[in-house]
Amino acid sequence: MKKRLRRKFRLGEFRELGFEVSFRLSESVADADLEKFWDLFIGEAIEAHALMCGGGCGRVWDVFVTCPGRRSATEQNRREIAEWFQRRPEVLDVRIGQLIDAWHSDFTGS
Repeated sequence: MKKRLRRKFRLGEFRELGFEVSFRLSESVADADLEKFWDLFIGEAIEAHALMCGGGCGRVWDVFVTCPGRRSATEQNRREIAEWFQRRPEVLDVRIGQLIDAWHSDFTGS
């Protein structure tokens, strides 16, 4: 495949990587505090490291994390997210997936 097409379809050297994050919050977190937690997660774990994420929320969250633009998330980004979760007592379980192709992989959401 020609370089122009690989770039257009984000293949080969133009592949962009991201990773899945699944976590569960303690039942002791009041519904009124969920928005505060979400703001902290986005501000401190995602935006502070020039990342972006999307996915579902509630007591169990499944999100996909990647970088804006034509950049890839890195192993360092995975470690930073894991470290953030380790400092959060209200998070009971967390799973940080491996780096995968952000455009051509299935996000399992589990």
